[in-house]
Amino acid sequence: MKSAGNLLIILVVLFNSSCSSEDEPGKSNSKKVISFQFLKTQNTQLLQDVVATISNSDKSITLIVPFHISKSALVPAIEISPKSTISPASGEPQNFNSPVTYNVTAEDGSVEEYTITVNSLPAPTISSIEPNAGAFDMEVTIIGTNFSTNVNDNTIKFNGVEGE
Repeated sequence: MKSAGNLLIILVVLFNSSCSSEDEPGKSNSKKVISFQFLKTQNTQLLQDVVATISNSDKSITLIVPFHISKSALVPAIEISPKSTISPASGEPQNFNSPVTYNVTAEDGSVEEYTITVNSLPAPTISSIEPNAGAFDMEVTIIGTNFSTNVNDNTIKFNGVEGE
């Protein structure tokens, strides 16, 4: 009976030592950026939200803002993996005139570093306006490059008066 008890103790010890930490619930190692954007409600100079392109494989995030937007104090809205944290924090204004590094820390303490780059669209250029003079309600054709494909994003003023 004594040898059966010793065998049972040996089996229990062997079983416990063969269990890995993967078999036990532990802390999460998830540390991804799920979404990164500039919301017009938090960045009053924006006419619409700007959504990032995220590459989790090379840990890069890219956004493109209109040419006239100052990148010196943009406020990001960031969604990350559950149980992780990010630094700098979501909602904290940042100077994006050059790339900014964000660190996502998982619940288990492991860290992933993301590089955020904000590019500006080129400024529109006008190559011709026809006619170049006319009556107040006259239709005007403007030809150029780098205008938005969304007509509502293109505002033109004549002597300070917005055209319709």
